[in-house]
Formats: sequence, structure tokens, C-alpha cells
Amino acid sequence: MNKAEKEGGSHPYVILARMSVELTARKEDPALRIDPSLFSDLPSLDQPGACFVSIKKGSGELRGCIGTIYPVYPRLRDEIIHNSEASAGSDPRFPPLEPGETRECLISVDVLEDPVPVAGLLDLNPRIFGVIVEKGHQRGVLLPDLKGIDTPEEQVSIAMRKAGINNCEGMKLWKFRVSRYKE
Repeated sequence: MNKAEKEGGSHPYVILARMSVELTARKEDPALRIDPSLFSDLPSLDQPGACFVSIKKGSGELRGCIGTIYPVYPRLRDEIIHNSEASAGSDPRFPPLEPGETRECLISVDVLEDPVPVAGLLDLNPRIFGVIVEKGHQRGVLLPDLKGIDTPEEQVSIAMRKAGINNCEGMKLWKFRVSRYKE
């Protein structure tokens, strides 16, 4: 058990995301406020990694979700901090999180493996794989194992809708696995 787990009881990725979300809700900069030594004994945070940070209300309703499918920052630590900050304060679907809301929210961090191209729906399983759809400059992403999404057709349809893609002609598909850490 590392220092962060001793303090919070959750996985260090989730602790880092929670700290970032709470600081963002208070209009503080998590990148400046979080002490890196708290996570110094977790080498995986010093490696590059893509991730999504999801915030849900206690009822399970989505309150924010932002992520990257390829690493943008040199360390997973920075990726989690920035995606947490964006999920709490910049998700265009929701107003910024208020400080009083954070206590009732649950946070998860999905760390992505590299996406691989797929030929079609038969290569997908929405319980195991996330999906990326792309057509021209339009791209939609959907994480795996989401409540109410049971078929590859539903998964791809939602990702297409998110991307504003109206038909499959010329569309490319990728799948990816995640390691999910949640409260």
C-alpha cells in the first residue's frame, strides 16, 4: 500500500482524480496544488498513458467525462490531473461542478490501452472493449461496460451520434481495453 492509499483507501489514480476534481470545483489549479510526493512510490504515474475521468452523481447520472485516447502529457499523473480538471469544469454538456456537489459524486478513472483497428461489429464486445469511430475530422469515443449498452450496434450508434457521423460509409472503427479504477 502506498502513501496515497493509506490516506484515502481508494486506488491512487482515483485519489488523484478526486483531489483534482475538488480543487477544480473550488477554482484552484490542481497542477499547482497537488503535492507530487504523495504519489512518488507509484512509478506507473510517471509513464505516459491515456485516460478518461468520469464523474457521476450518487444516482449514477453522468456529471462529467473527459479523456484522451492517446497520451497528451508525458506522465499519466498529468493526464489524470488535466482530465479530472476538464471533467469537473469544462465538459461542454454540463455546468462546472460546484464545491458542494463533489461530496455526492463518484469518480472513476479509465486507463486506456492502445486502440487497434477493427474490420466491423463482429470484432466488438461492449462489455470488454471501448470503441472509437472516425470519419474525416469527426471522432466519437465510448468507453466499455456502460450500463444500458449491450450490443456492438448500440455502442457504435452512440459513438457515431457523439461524433455527428450520420452514416457508416468511409467510417473507421477501433477498439480498446481499459483498466477501470473507481470509488
